[in-house]
Amino acid sequence: RSFAHLRMDANLIVPLALEEAITYSGGVFREMARIMRTAIGRARRRKVDKVESSDVEAATTEIRNEYRRILDKEDLEILRSVNENNRLEYNDRLTPLLQLLALLEYRNGENWCDVHPVLRKVLNE
Repeated sequence: RSFAHLRMDANLIVPLALEEAITYSGGVFREMARIMRTAIGRARRRKVDKVESSDVEAATTEIRNEYRRILDKEDLEILRSVNENNRLEYNDRLTPLLQLLALLEYRNGENWCDVHPVLRKVLNE
């Protein structure tokens, strides 16, 4: 929240929309900025005073579609596996997935990994 509020007035975003943006960012500041930038652009095009949940959802859909163009079936299988057990099974495809932020590595206590939150819908298709 403070990351967003340092960069924009709290009155410019609906609290639920901010919470959704935080969740979809996976805790990655760069992704939070990307989601917010896209959501703000959509809100401005709609000529409204506040970023709403629909703007955040549209931003995440746009990001999800970018990933769809990049990821192949093997990548999706790796992501599904990580989504189920939060562990990495090392192979040559992991580094690109980590660099793309399709996989996010966390270091609180033991290292663990998860799929970028915007990709969860893709895994269920």
